[in-house]
Amino acid sequence: MLRIAIATFLIAHCLACWTRPGSEFWAAAVAAGCGLLLLAGLWTPIAGVLTALLQLYLATRPGAAPVSHLLAVAIALGVSLLGPGAWSVDARLFGRRRIPMSDR
Repeated sequence: MLRIAIATFLIAHCLACWTRPGSEFWAAAVAAGCGLLLLAGLWTPIAGVLTALLQLYLATRPGAAPVSHLLAVAIALGVSLLGPGAWSVDARLFGRRRIPMSDR
């Protein structure tokens, strides 16, 4: 659910930037690329950290709405720390990692 939420936000933000004059198109393109990577679950830790850095940059711009960007930072960092999950390209390529918990 977190991957779908952040990917939807990034792609919607990208589409909104394409229609606004004066917006930074490189940031919108990077956001859309990271959104697609996160949606597919490919290179999840890298795409999550890149998304967090990009959204942090966008939150500090003058005239920006920092609340939505800071929420995106939190979700992107959460996704990158949790990993791709069971239904992702990373899990198919590299195998799902499990941490065994022993009973003490």
